Amino acid sequence: MDREGYDVARWLAARGVAAFVLKYRLNHTPGAGAPASSHSRSGPSAAAGTTTFGVADGQQAVRIVRRRAAEWGIAPNRIGIMGFSAGAGVTMGVALNHDAESRPDFLGPIYGGLRADAHVPSDAAPIFAAVASDDPVVQVSTLKLYSVWRAAGVPIELHVFESGGHGWGMRKQDETSDHWVDEFGWWLESRGLIKHGQESASETRAGR
Repeated sequence: MDREGYDVARWLAARGVAAFVLKYRLNHTPGAGAPASSHSRSGPSAAAGTTTFGVADGQQAVRIVRRRAAEWGIAPNRIGIMGFSAGAGVTMGVALNHDAESRPDFLGPIYGGLRADAHVPSDAAPIFAAVASDDPVVQVSTLKLYSVWRAAGVPIELHVFESGGHGWGMRKQDETSDHWVDEFGWWLESRGLIKHGQESASETRAGR
């Protein structure tokens, strides 16, 4: 919830982006003899599989931000969603299943992928994706995501880092994947979503 949620939100906020962290629902994995139920669980990178509950929560989050855009000073046509691991599954679930109010304007699935047979909507949003080449979990499905989006003619930028494994988020490991967020920032800048050099005074003073 920190390195793949709050820390990312702080990084975005320092660059003038209004960022929200979603706590979405997952299916409960019962212990021996325990009845199955659903509950909410914190963290966009929980290891359990993404469910329709999580996707529904992602859709509703986009709707709420868009409905309250004027109140919060947000451009209603510049609302994106990103997630990590299982959170990337929520991101892509929203990308593939949305209505007019819940359609994201840009997507950031980080170490998360897609089935090759997924149907890409005609109004699909552009994607920034990142994965490490030594990721044992989603490297193949991330490459499928790239292929499917490219075949549909929708913009996608994919960074495959030499090393980093799975689950890095904002954690520094002295691996090439440490720089994913810099690449993401440059991508946002190239699409006019943040301004060149936009950074808070506090970050500048801290040398970050």
